[in-house]
Amino acid sequence: MKTILVIGGSGFIGRNIIEAYLTKGIKLIVLSSGYHSWLNEIKSQVTVLEGKLENKSLIENAVKEYNVDLVLHLASSLIPSSNFSDFQNEMSNVIEPTFWLVNMLAERGIKLLYFSSGGTVYGNSSKSEICESEPLSPINYYGLSKVMIENYIQFAGSSLSLNYLILRPSNVFGRYQPQDRPQGFISVALSNLLSGEKLTVYGNGDIIRDFIDVQDLTFLTLKLIEKGVKNRVLNIGSGVGNSLNEIISILEKELNKKMYVEYMPERAVDAKKVVLDISKLNQIISFKPKELELGIRDIINKEACL
Repeated sequence: MKTILVIGGSGFIGRNIIEAYLTKGIKLIVLSSGYHSWLNEIKSQVTVLEGKLENKSLIENAVKEYNVDLVLHLASSLIPSSNFSDFQNEMSNVIEPTFWLVNMLAERGIKLLYFSSGGTVYGNSSKSEICESEPLSPINYYGLSKVMIENYIQFAGSSLSLNYLILRPSNVFGRYQPQDRPQGFISVALSNLLSGEKLTVYGNGDIIRDFIDVQDLTFLTLKLIEKGVKNRVLNIGSGVGNSLNEIISILEKELNKKMYVEYMPERAVDAKKVVLDISKLNQIISFKPKELELGIRDIINKEACL
């Protein structure tokens, strides 16, 4: 039985991954920075450690005690609109501790699977579909933090023999995504439409994003682990672009309700178009992403109880 340590597993992506992996007979150790009722509900099935990434002794002892085979790293406190002060905190709380983690795992021969950000590391690329070899040029602190960690992981791969897999998910949406954070356009837009609150859109709504359902991301992550893929960087997306205005139209149609939208001046931190080339992923796993409309309908049915 494989033993996986999940760092940053209390977020919505982590929750989906944990619940899916429990059905596969994988032993899970979850590092959580606070109390979460859903983790408490499954505490008989997982080992929950209360702490943060900077708690080095806690993590190192867990790796030894539970004979961890693989570490999934999802931890981040930033969003695309984060400022320099937020970035400084990320340096202390996530980036520098990750450098330590990478070294420790390399020494012990433990594989690291790192969740980067396909939506922010490329910046304003001119390509219609962005492949993994495209130069990294982040335009916000969130993307910068991901690139810094990616670079160190790949450095450790070549110089310290670290086994790693870097995933660059596009804009992930779906089950359990919080609606009270300024991140996750679909979730926020749905919440505002249901409550009748105005939705703030920066720019004219023509920004294009590649949206992927979190259940697709969960499926792909598990398959890549099962196949033992290592020392690769892979885009994870749908390969299809949709504008924010298109998302609004889909939600309005599904709920038969008009959205109140306030368009504000565009922000320098927002890339104008990000659609990922997923051809490398498809060479490894035959993958057909869930259609966007179906994914949105699933959220409405499951979370809005309509």
